[in-house]
Amino acid sequence: MLDTTEAALTKGLSEELREAWERLRETAADFGEQRIYASHKSIMFSRDSCYFFVRPKTKFLELCVFLDRALDAPQSAASISPPSRSSIT
Repeated sequence: MLDTTEAALTKGLSEELREAWERLRETAADFGEQRIYASHKSIMFSRDSCYFFVRPKTKFLELCVFLDRALDAPQSAASISPPSRSSIT
């Protein structure tokens, strides 16, 4: 059975990744009122809908951000996907 909690998803992180995760979480929490919760293998950050999530990996933190526009920058590994039906109002 998969333990889907924030603590379970981050327990195996190296000291360096744990520090990065804590700084990321603290910064995101400062964005204002929101729901932060674990879902499957990700930690979700949501207001009306999820606006980004983090998947803790052994050697890195995978960060996925949902923007309201396409991102055209060589520094990002962006992919463009339409919004899910549940997030369309």
